[in-house]
Amino acid sequence: MPIVLSPSVPNPGTPTTATSADGKLTVTVDFEFAGVLLRADWSSLTPDPTKIRFFRDGLPVRSGDPAWSPGGIAYAYDHEAPLGVSSSWTAAPVLADGSLGAASTSASVTVPFDISDYRSVWLKSIDDPALSLKLLPVFPLPAFTRQAQASFVSLQQSPYPIGTVGRRQARTAEYHFYTDGETERDAFEALVDNDGDTGVYLLQHAAVHHTRDIYCILGDTVETPQDSGMQDADREWILTLTEVQRPPTVDSPFYFPGHSNLDARAAAPLVGDRKTVWPTLADALVVEQYVIPSLLPESGGADDEGSP
Repeated sequence: MPIVLSPSVPNPGTPTTATSADGKLTVTVDFEFAGVLLRADWSSLTPDPTKIRFFRDGLPVRSGDPAWSPGGIAYAYDHEAPLGVSSSWTAAPVLADGSLGAASTSASVTVPFDISDYRSVWLKSIDDPALSLKLLPVFPLPAFTRQAQASFVSLQQSPYPIGTVGRRQARTAEYHFYTDGETERDAFEALVDNDGDTGVYLLQHAAVHHTRDIYCILGDTVETPQDSGMQDADREWILTLTEVQRPPTVDSPFYFPGHSNLDARAAAPLVGDRKTVWPTLADALVVEQYVIPSLLPESGGADDEGSP
């Protein structure tokens, strides 16, 4: 749903950025896609490391496990950081013998999550972060099922069966989501249709929801037109998901949503144009300023003040 700025809302601010105490690592929040851009600089090391590894709270960062570092400078994008809580990142150079050098000191930021409706969630594509969406679940929120691995054999002379018990399975759930209009409908379809290389998605609630993040594989979808039937582009979706392990991060490609080759071609079709728009790699990896939305939904019309 379109939104307008309230007169009481301050001008847009710069992205939230933090730099480690040793100056080696800079982390910048990407508000648009609820991720974090990471930059490590080991250009002072002789010889320059060819690769650098990035970690969030000790876990390897996808696209930074490792990242190439021409000139001793490397970038990674963390699309999986928890929402609404502080996380800390470090980086370490990969030495000539393949071992890790001394890690940087940590840099910490919080990836904020605007939950003005108190219930939105993010469904993120592991393979194509540009498709990720913040979605509005339909109440009630789903019950999570963990299937038991148990089988029983009845005994003729006993009222008690013999039971064989295995490991309880991971969570499954059936979410209902609402999309508003054709643009959101098409974006949702593009997201769930793109299984990518891993076929895995990340469902993230805000920390205040007290629901753990879920790496998952998506099941069936059911699309139901809303209100006035087929003449209305609003939809309610039923989406089933099954929890799986986090996909391996080793040698995952760097993907900064909104900054892919396709995005670059759209903004500057010719190589010469790109050099003018982005003279250096660092220029091409600038996070846009965050426009702070008000909580007032736009209902349309030149004189509309944002009331529903």
